[in-house]
Amino acid sequence: MHHHNTFILRVIAKQLKLDLEGQNLIKCFSNSLDEIYFEFSNFAFRGIFFQGDLLFSFEAQTINENRLFKPQFQEIVNLKLLKVSPHLYERSFHFEFENNLKLLFKCHGRKSNIVLYENEEALVAFRKNLENDIHIPFTDKFKIITPNYSSELSAKSFFQKYPYLPKEFYIENISQSIFETKLNNYNNLNAIQWDEKTFDIDISTTNTDGTILNHITTFTNQYLKQNVFETTKYVLEEKLIKAISEKENFIKINKEAFNLLINKRNDDEIGNIILSNIHMIPEGVKGLELLDIYNDKLIFIKLDKNLNAVDNAAQYFKKSKAKPFTIQLLSDKIQKAEMELRKLSTEFNDLIKADSLKQIKKLTTQSTTQLKSKQEHLPYKLFEIDGYKILVGKHAQSNDKLLSHYSHKEDIWLHAKDVGGSHVLIKVKRQAAMPCSVLEKAASLAAYYSKSRNQSLATVTYTLRKFVRKIKGADKGLVTVSNEKTLLVKPNKP
Repeated sequence: MHHHNTFILRVIAKQLKLDLEGQNLIKCFSNSLDEIYFEFSNFAFRGIFFQGDLLFSFEAQTINENRLFKPQFQEIVNLKLLKVSPHLYERSFHFEFENNLKLLFKCHGRKSNIVLYENEEALVAFRKNLENDIHIPFTDKFKIITPNYSSELSAKSFFQKYPYLPKEFYIENISQSIFETKLNNYNNLNAIQWDEKTFDIDISTTNTDGTILNHITTFTNQYLKQNVFETTKYVLEEKLIKAISEKENFIKINKEAFNLLINKRNDDEIGNIILSNIHMIPEGVKGLELLDIYNDKLIFIKLDKNLNAVDNAAQYFKKSKAKPFTIQLLSDKIQKAEMELRKLSTEFNDLIKADSLKQIKKLTTQSTTQLKSKQEHLPYKLFEIDGYKILVGKHAQSNDKLLSHYSHKEDIWLHAKDVGGSHVLIKVKRQAAMPCSVLEKAASLAAYYSKSRNQSLATVTYTLRKFVRKIKGADKGLVTVSNEKTLLVKPNKP
């Protein structure tokens, strides 16, 4: 039986009727979007929304306001609670206060809500995203139902006639006397018990001296503990699966690039072929077939149409010199990624074995510590604006590293104009038009991390990374820029 079954809610309302009628509501507030606290003269309880579902906790402890404190339903604070009314065979109940004010507890699974009414008109709802609740009159929220025995005894017809009765209620060929006895037992339950794995509730008519609210509180605590654990574990599993997949793909791509580079013909040989055929190469061509002096056959060679034959050869000689460094760089990247993949796989295996929220918190704490340690060694601060990664250099030396090792020629480079400050890079997504808002926010960052921080408005220069050149022999971080544009922005940190 689900915890929002009409019988459970009725017994809650019946007990609250004994405990609360005649008391004044002293406090009503929330410390989060998912929890509301009611404190009466001699009694207090909480309503807790978990994934939209409303659960109740009747702990005696007083709840203090935190930094997210927000008053709720102030119209009924300091008013006397005149009546608590269960709604027969409905998943709801309500409080009646002075001044014709009524507080409805609607327990409809993920559409649960708490709504304040004045007579028939809804004034305010706790969960404002359920917009229809504020437009439905009070009497339309529940119906008066009387379950009369029916001779329709098939399971299908039974639950069509009694959709509000739990599935455990049905017995094949149920007689009228058994029907009425079971109905009476469910209406007079004094205790509940539940399966600690499925949280299916069963009833008990044993007299427990009014401790049913304690049972409900224990159920709520266990239910939340288990479901928060399962939800947290699932979310972390999905994140790790995605991270592992991305890391495996990264390693695959870089290994392919590594093997291609290893097996690629030496660029200095291509440079020599160009020089040996220099008289055959016209200006302004993107490539042509030339005689391969090493194999005595024709080979197609790509050329830069903006360069002459000698300069094209020089480009190939330059690539040849850079090849060992590129091979080493790729090798280092692959080794580092493989080490990170092993760590992720270990984390995933540890997470699968975790059987408590405490163990999961320990794993996430370790991951957070490692991430912070890793970020401390990066030469930039990382921000994300509307899905775009923004890299901000930490100081002059890191500005230099940012340009040398973490930039692409099509990235957008920004810097506060004519003052000292951080280099900023917007990592551009391929085949995607970048929104102007991203450029403006990145420019605000560039202004904030500069000597223009305290100005009301600052001018920021921006251009493509390929138009930014380091000055040979100059201090770290000094560059020359071409094709630049400017923006006037307010220095701001998102």
